[in-house]
Amino acid sequence: MAPRQNPILWPEHFDVAILLDDTSYGVSPGDALHAAPYAYVSSSDHDDSDFLNAPFGAIRSYEQMRSINDLVIFWSAAQGLLATHG
Repeated sequence: MAPRQNPILWPEHFDVAILLDDTSYGVSPGDALHAAPYAYVSSSDHDDSDFLNAPFGAIRSYEQMRSINDLVIFWSAAQGLLATHG
């Protein structure tokens, strides 16, 4: 999705993400919000659409991510949605 971005390991949740235009695109091993691993998009500028299903943006469980391509499709869809919103 953004091969020139360096991933960041966020130690407080032990998740890995990249930051593009003040939005985080990452994966988490699970936490208090969702116990199992998940992919996420975190943005302070989002609406209440069905796609954005978390307080901070959107999550998709690891069961929904069958390949790297599924991750890129999820992150790209969120990026497009946030671009039209902002």
